[in-house]
Amino acid sequence: NRRKEIFEYYQKNLIVLEEKKYLRLPIIPDDCASNYHMFFVILPNKKLRDALMAYLKSKGIMAIFHYLPLHTSIQGRKMGYKKGDLPKTENLSGRILRLPFYYKLTKREQDYVIQEIKNFFIISR
Repeated sequence: NRRKEIFEYYQKNLIVLEEKKYLRLPIIPDDCASNYHMFFVILPNKKLRDALMAYLKSKGIMAIFHYLPLHTSIQGRKMGYKKGDLPKTENLSGRILRLPFYYKLTKREQDYVIQEIKNFFIISR
């Protein structure tokens, strides 16, 4: 329940940035349930994602990219895949940013993350 609270708090407080088309928030389809193991945002492009990640780091906030596409991993390459085989996957992997998300994350810490993300878009626009 605590992880759900954290997820929903991010969702509620970052929706204004989605409405302005600065980023996209996670979507949980009506016919699905979440285990609330992470919270991420999707930026319009890799350059903006990397800039936001660097900005947050400068503010003491550890936000990380989510994953490298499996088809570009060592094992994926051994199986014959190469960069460019799954362009949508590669594009998304360059735009996704995971926000701090752990059981003991306080509202105060979350408010700081949220405010700094908002500050980034004020500065960069």
